[in-house]
Amino acid sequence: MNIDLKKMHLQSIPIIKRFFKKTLSFLHLQLFITFISVPFLLAAGLPLSGACMVGNFIFAPFLTLFLVLSSCIFVCELLSVSSILFIIPLEYLTEIWTCVLAYGNRSWLLALPNPPSWTYVLFALSGGIVLHSKKLRSSLKSSIALCGLMSGKSFLITFNYSFTGTGRNYTLL
Repeated sequence: MNIDLKKMHLQSIPIIKRFFKKTLSFLHLQLFITFISVPFLLAAGLPLSGACMVGNFIFAPFLTLFLVLSSCIFVCELLSVSSILFIIPLEYLTEIWTCVLAYGNRSWLLALPNPPSWTYVLFALSGGIVLHSKKLRSSLKSSIALCGLMSGKSFLITFNYSFTGTGRNYTLL
């Protein structure tokens, strides 16, 4: 049995490309969601999490499986059918998720000052410009632009607070 490694390598390239394309699409979506949610978090006095993208990447499959199992249990209860086949995996899933949550750390939280209200409008306008710009149509370019805008705005908000003294208190739970 002779395995042709070159042929196997060429066959695996589309799978790898598709994986990276899907991952980039997921990261782009997460950057956009984070970018849009920052003004609401700052206005509510909540810190940003440095692990939000990794958390969302891990949390999505758990949430999907949790909802599927819970829905199956609900349907079984409506039909008066034994739902133990779904309850046991749901209990294990909940236990695993509780263990994963135990790894959380307060040092992952990033506290920013609560900026003036005009910066909230600036967040929304710049996010809209990035999304509708014809030069930033690809996910990679748009992701880089959103990441740069997030970093720049975080720096400017902190810089404004540090040197002008006009910012409000830092928010950290």
